[in-house]
Amino acid sequence: MTAFANEGGGYLVFGIKESSPHIVVGTEQSKGQIGELESKIYTDTGIRVCISELFDDNSHRVLIIQIPSRPTGKVYKFEDVSLMRVGEELKPMSDEQYLKIIQEQEPDFSQKICEGVSIDDLDSNAIQRMKEAYSKKQNNPQFLTLLNEQILSDLDLIVDNKVTYAAIILLGREDIIKKFLPQSCIQLEYRNDESKIIFDHRLSF
Repeated sequence: MTAFANEGGGYLVFGIKESSPHIVVGTEQSKGQIGELESKIYTDTGIRVCISELFDDNSHRVLIIQIPSRPTGKVYKFEDVSLMRVGEELKPMSDEQYLKIIQEQEPDFSQKICEGVSIDDLDSNAIQRMKEAYSKKQNNPQFLTLLNEQILSDLDLIVDNKVTYAAIILLGREDIIKKFLPQSCIQLEYRNDESKIIFDHRLSF
């Protein structure tokens, strides 16, 4: 179970012959006890699985356990051993794989795609002001001649023509910001010394 989760999740299927052609033979495994099985798996492993039953035309019962992928940066263990699958075998996780996983980080929220939003939902005046400010900062007048779509793509504000939350925060129309980020606010903090942790003054919008 933990090895499946560590490898991106998967399915455990009971009631189907393991060797090809994988004939349905049925199973009595945990019959009438699906809830208890889900609870026991969670207690033993910390993994919340989804269990379902299927029946073929001959009323043969198949039990399917859907195992989710591990969370970002987390490794599941069984009896204090981190497991992974190598072919059909379970093996202790290699040091390289373990280190790779625990060094993972959640993606920046601003980089995520906001589904249901298009470039048309961005404020054209805000885009123009951004172009002017960026052109001035880079001392590059040619920047002003680029198409908006090209600029937004170059700045990673859109990805494959899909709008990121960063684009909404920086350039979104007011109604779009209220719809997709209803609890948001912008805070500007001032510090007289860049090494200070506590701000000297803060403005919230």
